[in-house]
Amino acid sequence: MRFPLLLLAALLGLPLSAARAQSALHPSLVEVTTAAERLSGPYADGHALHLRLALAGRSSTWRANWSLQDRFGAAGVVLGAGYARELGGAFFASTYAGTSAGSPFEHRLRAGVDAGRRWGPRQALVTTAGAWLYAAPDGHRDAAATAEAAFYAPRGIVLQ
Repeated sequence: MRFPLLLLAALLGLPLSAARAQSALHPSLVEVTTAAERLSGPYADGHALHLRLALAGRSSTWRANWSLQDRFGAAGVVLGAGYARELGGAFFASTYAGTSAGSPFEHRLRAGVDAGRRWGPRQALVTTAGAWLYAAPDGHRDAAATAEAAFYAPRGIVLQ
């Protein structure tokens, strides 16, 4: 069950970690995207509209995500907010919380924290560890511990 949740979070642009070689923080931005899914068999096609806002400060970034979705014939909205902060030196941390309404296929609660460190003179190796809680509409809950390592090689190559 965790892989589909992580895949969904990645597709929605939800922060799974704040790992970046240059900085743990995202720049200020306003991003609007759409998605369309054409499914085979008896499944209804899907559509989504996503809005992502990020406001970067000197050593922190506030993020907000909003998504209006119609998947498998059920419409709903997904809302989330996050905060990332440089802790000094090569250390950073972030937190995220989100909820949804309307669709039986989206989380009722998703919350988590992670912390990381950039290593080496170029800070090209980034390690991150975190913990997440997921509450589904059917009442079950999942908790996860995550660990990640990424190496940002020259020429834009990333090994993760």
